[in-house]
Order: sequence, then C-alpha cells, then structure tokens
Amino acid sequence: MNNSTVNEIQELLKKSQFSECHSICINASSSKVWDSIYNTKVYGSWYIKIVVWLRTLPIRKNVKYSPTKPIFDLNEMPNFLRLYENPPNELYLAMIGRLWKLNGGLIRVDKHQFTNFDKKHINKLIWCFRVEEQRNSQSILYTETKVWCSSKYSFICFFLYWLMIRVFSGLIRKEILKAISQNCS
Repeated sequence: MNNSTVNEIQELLKKSQFSECHSICINASSSKVWDSIYNTKVYGSWYIKIVVWLRTLPIRKNVKYSPTKPIFDLNEMPNFLRLYENPPNELYLAMIGRLWKLNGGLIRVDKHQFTNFDKKHINKLIWCFRVEEQRNSQSILYTETKVWCSSKYSFICFFLYWLMIRVFSGLIRKEILKAISQNCS
C-alpha cells in the first residue's frame, strides 16, 4: 500500500465521529505480540457468546453461529478487509456498510475502493491493532475502533446503534486483548 493510501486512512481516522480505544501491557516483545494477534482464537465468556448469538440472529441464514466457534480469529474474519499492515506495529481492518442495520448492511470492497467509497448513508469502520514495544521487554497492545458516517442520517442511525452496543463492543475488545496477552505467555 502506498503512502497516499496511508494518508487517506489517517485522514479518515481524524474525521471519524465515533471512537473506542483499549490497551493492555504485555510481557513480550512486539514481534511476539504481533504473532499472537494472528494466532489467538477468542471464544469469549458466556455473556459475550450471548451477545454474539443475539447479533447474528438476523443473518442466521448467511452466518452459521456456533458457541464453539471463536468470536475472534484473524484468519477467519471474511467481513473485514485487511486494509493495511506494518508488521510488527500496525494492522488496520476495515468494513463499509449500514452498520446499524440488523444484517450489518455490509458492502464488499477492496482496499482501493474502501478509501474512495463515497455513497450516502453508509459507515466506514476501521479497527486498528497497534503494538508499541517498551524498554523493559514489554509491549503495549492497543485496539482502536473508529467509525465515520457519510451523512447526518447515517450518523443518527449509528449513534442509536452505538448506544446499545458500545458496552458490549468494549467487553469483546477487552477479552480479545486479554486472550492475546495470555497467548504470549
């Protein structure tokens, strides 16, 4: 990916109307944390499984939910576009859609289409993992989710959706960070 695309991603991140960030300190090098991001499968606690089960109810025909299937497995996340990678420091995942809709209203795009996609009433979501190595053989792993809304209508719809899911989304992100940390041990 060229520098102009990276700049476009940074601009989109600055313009986002919704943001959620979580972090964890891990006793491991940045390269070990990076490998763990790709090798961790998160199955989630009972309450996370219930939230995921409820969220997938409307799209049950297209997505086969199983409580034994991980809620996070970077190698099995077809709805997320791998927008940018800078190993072992940054990974940007992305999606476009009407995210407030029960079926997610997802629109499949490639990397170039993502940055140039310009339709009304959609959301662009970027989910970033960032690893910062510290001096004492530790690393800080950040996960940040940013959402940009293309119109006032999509902003209002996503805002109402965000009010309902933000707490659960944060719990899921925290469980993912914890599992990645445990996988480094």
